[in-house]
This record gives sequence, C-alpha cells and structure tokens, in this order.
Amino acid sequence: MASKIATMPLEKLLEMRTAVDAEIMARSGGTGGATGSAAGAAKKAKKPKRVSQGSAWADFTQMIVKEKADEYTAFKEASESKLGVAPRFVAAYRKEHEAEWEAFQNTWNAEHPKAAKGSVASAAEEPASADEGSVASGASEKAASGKRRGPKMLAEMTPEERAAHDAAVQKRREAKKAPSAAAEEEAKAAAPVVVAAPAPKPVAAPKPVAAPVAEEEAEEEGMEQRIFTLDGQKYIRLWDSGAEDWATGDLWAVKANGERDYYCGELMEDGSINTDAEEPELD
Repeated sequence: MASKIATMPLEKLLEMRTAVDAEIMARSGGTGGATGSAAGAAKKAKKPKRVSQGSAWADFTQMIVKEKADEYTAFKEASESKLGVAPRFVAAYRKEHEAEWEAFQNTWNAEHPKAAKGSVASAAEEPASADEGSVASGASEKAASGKRRGPKMLAEMTPEERAAHDAAVQKRREAKKAPSAAAEEEAKAAAPVVVAAPAPKPVAAPKPVAAPVAEEEAEEEGMEQRIFTLDGQKYIRLWDSGAEDWATGDLWAVKANGERDYYCGELMEDGSINTDAEEPELD
C-alpha cells in the first residue's frame, strides 16, 4: 500500500485525503478524530469542589466573641499566651452556658444537614489550636466532677478576684516596659560624661608702667632732640625750647627709625663739622 501511495499523482492523493477527512468527521460526530475525543471530554461537566460548610463550634465561637467583645478583650489581655485566645474564651463561656450552646448546635445542625450528617461534634469539642491544650470538657465530665474548669468571666469574679486579676494585668504590662527602661539606662551609662570646664583663674591687673621718655627729648629740662639738615644730610641736634633756638652745635647721626645714633661732631660757624670734638654728656 505504501508503494502504491508513493507512485500516485498528487491530484489523486488530495482526493483521497478529502475522502478520509470526511469519513473521520462523520464517525466522530463532526469534531474530527482525536481532537473530537478531547473536545468531547472537555464538554463533560466538571464536578464542583466540595466546599466546607464550617461547623457549629466555629460559628458559635464567632458569635460569642462579637457579643461579648468587652469581656473577650479583657480575657485576651489577661492571657499570657495570645495563641488560640478565642477558642479558649468561648470554651470557658460554654461551660457556664451549656444550654445556650446545645440550643445553638441543634439549630445549626438543622440548618446544615449535610455538614451535621456524620459529624461527631459533641459538648467535648477542643479549641482549634492543639498547642493551647484542651480547655473544654464534655457535659458528661462536667456532670461527673461538678467542678468548674477554666478562668472565670470578669462579671462573675468577686471583688478580691477582680483586684488580683487587674494586678496581674498591670504586672504583665510593666514587665513589657521593663526592657525598654533597662535599655534607656544602658544608653545613659554609655553616654560620654560631660566634665565642666574649670573656672578661669582671676588674672591680676597689669601694673601700670611709666611711659618711656621719647628719645627725641633730651634729659635736660627744656631740651629737645630735633632733626637738623645740613647740605642735604639729616642730623639730630639739641633744641632749646625756652630760647627757641639751637642749644649747641653738636650733631648726631639719625637712625632709620628717627632715633639718635652715633656722634658726628660739632657744627662750626663756617658751616663745617669738627669731627674731633668730644661728645657732650647728656644728663
């Protein structure tokens, strides 16, 4: 058959293909071979997933927490562990209101027959978290022991019990604040100590110093040292302020700062300088 197909002209092969496709469509109901089988399978309705309808205990817990919001908040603050607080609170409540729980459970089972069927819910249901331990007991256990288990509701506490409860709550709150207070003390201890700078010592006032006598002034009363110019050269010469004239002809060289320098000689009447003259002593 394969050798015959290989030698058939293309037009003949196309005719055969058309006939084969038509036969496949007819046998598969119009969807075509394997594709039709897959499409047919897809048309089958998928079974809806089973949706949990909850439980009487879960709905009862939610209802009591909402109705007893204030008492639930106080119970939560008093609990050392915050895990599974709601189940433990409602379990304690249920023990004191068993009739209310049973009425709720019967009503819930009637409204949810499928969820109630086959369930083994009883008065001894446990809290949702197994780590929290069992805080509920069955009606039979309660009837056998006759003792209450679990914490009391705030409204049922005596004044002494309520005072002890409030003191325990306050103690836990202070314990939470203790780490932050300790950290603050450590930060203060680690902070650098600021040392006050020593007070400055009083500084004695400087003793008055007599003003120096200008070198231009002579020791003799009425004598002053003045600049005297001769032939373009400057000298120091003594001036008599009383007579308002030069006191002597003695000449001294002038330093760069204007002070008296070495002795040059005595000025003569002809304008020459006697360099052999002796330097006078100025008192």
